[in-house]
Amino acid sequence: MWLRWLALVASSLSRSMWLRWLAVVASSLSWSMWLKWLAVVAVVVACPPATAEGLSVGRTDIESATVQSKELRRKQRMKWAVYFAAFIVFQTIDLVVFELTVMRVKSPNYRLRSITIDNLTIGNATTANSPSFNMSFTAEFTIKNKNFGPFKFENSNITFSYRGRPVGAALISPATAGFLSTKKMSVGFIVSSNAAATDSNLASGELTLNSYSKVRGKVLLLKVLERKKSAEMKCTMTVNLAGRVVQDLICD
Repeated sequence: MWLRWLALVASSLSRSMWLRWLAVVASSLSWSMWLKWLAVVAVVVACPPATAEGLSVGRTDIESATVQSKELRRKQRMKWAVYFAAFIVFQTIDLVVFELTVMRVKSPNYRLRSITIDNLTIGNATTANSPSFNMSFTAEFTIKNKNFGPFKFENSNITFSYRGRPVGAALISPATAGFLSTKKMSVGFIVSSNAAATDSNLASGELTLNSYSKVRGKVLLLKVLERKKSAEMKCTMTVNLAGRVVQDLICD
């Protein structure tokens, strides 16, 4: 260790100072000690003293490495900030799309799709005194659920009217329309009227009936949230008495 310390001291002294110092030390040392000191001198001569330029280059390298390390850390922080911002944007878009599609509850579509006449009887259809009709038929209804959850509806009635007067009705039992699906129902009806004396449609061979119904229920979202919804149906149908078929069926 003392040899290293001497080498460090030697690097900071000029050659003239070294010679003077060695002359002073030589006068007080023995021959064996002289040999050790000569070895130290050889090491000092072989390793020239550090210059200001070398120290400056060393400091420059350290400073450059420090600057590069700081720049690298800054770029990494910016990269993670960009990733985090992109994640927030994508999550916001996902939430908005989810809210506008899945969580948005719509009213189901309730429609009368078709009617099949089973029996039709017309009384005094060719006179204007007391025309009457008696008709039994099967109607097919559909409830189209446009939500991402099942629609469970309660009991409801379907009423058929002739010139504003009820002539027949039926009950729809409670059921469920699955998510994004259509529920089909077939209901049998019997409509009749003995008080249609002022309508000329019977004499002309046509029978016009109106129907109305409203269903109420709940849409179940994610098996947790419930939203109340209802759907109405208003239809007008024209029956051809001669052909005993429905020739026009219009629903709002």
